[in-house]
Amino acid sequence: GSTCTKIDKYDVNSIKRIKEKTIQFKKHYNEEGKLSDIDVKELIDCINEIKCMFEDIYICGTSIFRNLNVEEKESFLSRFKKETVNTKIGVIDVMQQFPDLAENFAITNLEDVKNFIKERLNLPKEKADILILAGGGHEKFARLSGIKYEENTLYDDKTSPIMMDIKTRKKETERYFKEISLDEIRKKIDNPNWWYATRAMCAFALVVAE
Repeated sequence: GSTCTKIDKYDVNSIKRIKEKTIQFKKHYNEEGKLSDIDVKELIDCINEIKCMFEDIYICGTSIFRNLNVEEKESFLSRFKKETVNTKIGVIDVMQQFPDLAENFAITNLEDVKNFIKERLNLPKEKADILILAGGGHEKFARLSGIKYEENTLYDDKTSPIMMDIKTRKKETERYFKEISLDEIRKKIDNPNWWYATRAMCAFALVVAE
């Protein structure tokens, strides 16, 4: 609401009011000419407080939210939905623990590497249907490593031309650990040292995807 934010629990047979909170969206919008950053943060904090209790949360905005222009709506939704998680662990940490991953074939099992990463990685709580791997290294790896992939049919973006489903990714990562020769790949490319931590990189991507 523009003033009173209400949190209700719906369980098919009844609706129960859990919490009410006064957030002066409309008053402050009229004063500042935009949504107050403090008000938006209060709303986000309200949702974060109940996220651990409920699987499905639906947020409906009334009055002032209907009056926002397109740019204001996009800015608000972008801030409201995005969840940022950072972790200091990287591929070198994994390689120091499992140096055999740089050998022709890996001795360490993929699941052991994944468990090592899971114990140290801060993962987002939000779930998604699509994981977009940023940076050209992931595409370079897919095209030159010999793993299976397909053309991206989910959306049209020249910077993301390929994709794979999670079952394929898991199967191909296991194959990259035990059956695909790193030595053979290194013979064919200009920068063989780049492939040093690619098995660790694959394990990271799979942990986040799963």
